[in-house]
Amino acid sequence: MTVNFPRFLRTVAQLKKVQLTGRAAQAGYRLWNRVCPSRELTPEPEARCMFERPVTLPDLLGEVGQQRLLLWDRGEVSYHGVAGPADDWKAESQTRLWQYERHYQDEIQAMAVAVAKGNRSRLVDGSRFLTGFRRSCPFPGGTAWEPYPTARRILNQAIALAQAPDLSGDIVPWLPAQLRYLWGRLEHHLLGNHLIADAAALVAGAASVSAPGIAGIWQRGALLLERELDRQVLPDGGYAERTIQYHSIVLQDALVALALSQVRGLPLQIAPILERMLAFSHRVRRADGSFPLVNDATTGGTVTLETLDALARFCGVAVPPDRAAGSESQVDAPDTGWCFIRSGAHELFFDHGEIGPPEQPGHGHADTMGYELIWDNAMVVCDTGVSSYAIDATRAYERSPSAHAVCSVDGEGLDEPWAAFRVGGRAKIDPLEVLRNANGEYRISCSAQSYSGWRHAREILFLPGARLRVSDTISDLSKAGARITTFIPLAPSCVVVQRKNSFEISISDLRLTMDVEVGKVRSVDDGWISRGFGSREPRKVLAIDADSRGQVCYNISRNSVSP
Repeated sequence: MTVNFPRFLRTVAQLKKVQLTGRAAQAGYRLWNRVCPSRELTPEPEARCMFERPVTLPDLLGEVGQQRLLLWDRGEVSYHGVAGPADDWKAESQTRLWQYERHYQDEIQAMAVAVAKGNRSRLVDGSRFLTGFRRSCPFPGGTAWEPYPTARRILNQAIALAQAPDLSGDIVPWLPAQLRYLWGRLEHHLLGNHLIADAAALVAGAASVSAPGIAGIWQRGALLLERELDRQVLPDGGYAERTIQYHSIVLQDALVALALSQVRGLPLQIAPILERMLAFSHRVRRADGSFPLVNDATTGGTVTLETLDALARFCGVAVPPDRAAGSESQVDAPDTGWCFIRSGAHELFFDHGEIGPPEQPGHGHADTMGYELIWDNAMVVCDTGVSSYAIDATRAYERSPSAHAVCSVDGEGLDEPWAAFRVGGRAKIDPLEVLRNANGEYRISCSAQSYSGWRHAREILFLPGARLRVSDTISDLSKAGARITTFIPLAPSCVVVQRKNSFEISISDLRLTMDVEVGKVRSVDDGWISRGFGSREPRKVLAIDADSRGQVCYNISRNSVSP
């Protein structure tokens, strides 16, 4: 494979020193695990469960948990739509993400919920499930013992233990060793949501058992969790990786750690930050319950807000009231870089945020200055989301500008995503300006300089329910003749008919016209929108080439005449 050294240097230049030393440490751990023979996870008979009676936590898995149990009863497991035998823990033919999911052990949490509801037969299933894991995945080594699946497994086992203490014989003796192992393998090389998951697992797991040294692990985990939440949660309540999917995962992990600590009477000081995160989730959720699909987000992978609310109430974390329907409002999350213009059945979402924190933008896409449009409660322009974490053409497309409502220059965006989770050069984004005139029309303007030097200025005029006008100007190009293209990814429900240099867009009874005022229609491409990992729904993407001055302008308006 050819190495792009300038891009590699642009990537490494953003890393923190702790990531570089942490990467070396993780490489050393992997080498040690390969050299040393695997050994059985050693039970600790003196370990004790700290829950005297079942804790009535909300059901965090819901329908997904029920589906997992139905599959287990048939001798199967399934992740991301791909099934496998329940007794195959190595799953060597599956993708790395599938293997990770296998070792999270969501099933044990679902079994505990069933036990708490009176189905005692699930105790036998739980014992068989955990015994199969220990026999198939010697300690340490392999995917099962990488830090992130270890952390998620500890979280699931701690939740299961709280809900069904009768499972303690199959969880408690082996939990302390997993906690000690994770403490020695913290993901400082990645930071981001991985390190928060590690810290939450240490807190939740150590709150659940008593064994030599475990109280100290809880204290160190609590300090780490408090520090990382303070560092990674933005002032507006958004999560620094700027994806609603990981915002929700981080929030749930921290709430679980807080809930189990509170049951034990342990003083974890994170409630104010979690209130801020939950308030953010309520502000950015749409009337239909959906969220923007920017960066790594998918309709099938985000924790529901109802689940987060229930867990927050259990912890005594304030839950915001529901937003009044039908009102007109401008909702700003300036630190995250998200802006919403809402008016009744219409919404414009504009993304002017960074691709992610400098040291960990791996879940970011080249979507800066992109937008999503809802008209008469129908999605018209929408982001793509994520359906794959593999280093392949699918991942490359979903992170590229052609999958978002943005501009590209010779196929490049403002930022430089590459591989599965890498970003080289980063855009420099100017402040957003939003003005509203007397007739209710909004003017949104923003500009940014790409990592390679060219600039993109975008102005959007939005009169809800009447028109959307988008003007793009690309300047400061380093070479003449560059191909400048603006993309408009439509919702799957949109039916498109091209009319010379315009389009008729139909969504059920809604009829819209898109007139290209400046620039020329290049193509109507086939694209998709994510419906979960491994699941994609086809849709059309419009592509408009800029004129000789580097400009594109198009206008979307209501058309009452059927095409």
